Amino acid sequence: MNSEEKRKKIAIIFISSKWNPAYSICSVVQSQIRMLAGTGYRLEVITKKDCPKWKFAEKVSYKPCLSSYSYHSKKHKKGFLKKVRTLEKELLESLEDCDIVINHDGLFLYQFIHYNLAIRNAAKKLKNIKWIHWAHSSPLKPSKKKRFPWNFYYSGMKNSVFVTVAESHAKNFARMYNIPLERVRTVHNARVCKDYLQFSKAGWKIIEKGRLLEADIVVVFPTDLARATKQPEIILFIVACLKEIGKKAKVVFVDSFQSNDKVKGTAQKLKFLWLAEKLGLEKEDILFTSDASSSLKKGCPAKVVRELLSISNVFIHPSISEACSLTLIEAAVSKNLCVLNKNVKSFAEIAGKNALYYAFPNLSYEMQKLRKNGKKTSEFSETIAHFRWKKAFYKKIAKDIIKCLEKDKSMALFSKVKKEFSEKAVFESQMTPLLEGIVKKQHKQIKSISKKAVVEK
Repeated sequence: MNSEEKRKKIAIIFISSKWNPAYSICSVVQSQIRMLAGTGYRLEVITKKDCPKWKFAEKVSYKPCLSSYSYHSKKHKKGFLKKVRTLEKELLESLEDCDIVINHDGLFLYQFIHYNLAIRNAAKKLKNIKWIHWAHSSPLKPSKKKRFPWNFYYSGMKNSVFVTVAESHAKNFARMYNIPLERVRTVHNARVCKDYLQFSKAGWKIIEKGRLLEADIVVVFPTDLARATKQPEIILFIVACLKEIGKKAKVVFVDSFQSNDKVKGTAQKLKFLWLAEKLGLEKEDILFTSDASSSLKKGCPAKVVRELLSISNVFIHPSISEACSLTLIEAAVSKNLCVLNKNVKSFAEIAGKNALYYAFPNLSYEMQKLRKNGKKTSEFSETIAHFRWKKAFYKKIAKDIIKCLEKDKSMALFSKVKKEFSEKAVFESQMTPLLEGIVKKQHKQIKSISKKAVVEK
């Protein structure tokens, strides 16, 4: 058996004739396909025969093999059992080499009663398959009517786990299907994704590389690092304090406006990486857009800047000289908390009282003060010395930022959803444990069967 055959195969049953973006379940299924396609599982998608192929980003086996029936249609009520047997045969042919089947609403929706019975019948013959039955709506109260075929609408199924998209519904689903609560799991819908946000390839690459969706605080600063008046070092001071307090903070320098002096630009990057390390930041805590993608070496399009600002929540502008700052306007319209230099009067013309203001020092002047004893020191050591001297000041700013973000319910919810409802977060925290638990049970069953075989011999 080769490595390809050893990989577990998952089939996703999506009972639909089209990939309609207005149909919420369609978006959930597409999200699930994206999440699973990049893992070590082999993936198969089963739909109705007349459903066109969706443009799968990864290698996915596509089988539009199911006949189209609906109990809402009078013509499909006739010959009910014959239609169920047809579907059962189609399922048996499609699922014979699968290990796990994810069934979306097949046991839940009234109009899918043909598929409900066909799935149950096929499962009796495909005994090695583990089933995951997804319900995308609120559970129903068990009906007192027990006549065929509706008695199956409110009953569980062997070798199965039932999934609800809301934990608060778990008990009622267990009651609806008359199963133990431990057989009901919760997997939330993931919506913070490239597909929904419509991000560019370059923008999404930066977000994934920096794991920005997982951070509590993201600071984006479009600037030319070679211009000393912008003082981006101060941003690193504040981010270091945020991290020390316990927050997961990231900073992205949109440095593609870099001066033509490539040597100077590279030297500045190395300086900031060195400074970040000395301040206790990790390499992944600081990103430069010019390093993230070859397409951004010579310039960063406004679209990418807007994308980055849309998932950041804090904008720090420590510059000592500005006229009418475009980056401040862009950050403000992206609903970032703005932290500005009190000494730059033009900032107040834009932000008014709707920002945090601090008298940020002129770092060049501060360095001169440190040199007043006439002793030669490096720029690097002077920068660290300044931070240690003024650390209480920068730590207060960090605490004020946290306080503002937590007090503003809109900002707090933005941070929570960004971190918890991305495809990566949902897959790692809920989907992966679900699948791994099923795979482990399969291994145990295989071992027990093997032991019995040996004993019998």
